[in-house]
Amino acid sequence: MACAAGQKLTFTREGKEKTESGYEVRKRHYRKEVHLAQNARVKLHGSKSAETGKSKAI
Repeated sequence: MACAAGQKLTFTREGKEKTESGYEVRKRHYRKEVHLAQNARVKLHGSKSAETGKSKAI
């Protein structure tokens, strides 16, 4: 799967919730793939949010 910016997303987990009316809602969470060059840059700059990656529920 790819995001709107064309970057590859990897499935990480699925969550479940129940609404007040009793319906079950499933959310699939994806993470952007981080390449080795980006990992090296993240470690040099120490950005915690970039280091852990971004997660998006759809």
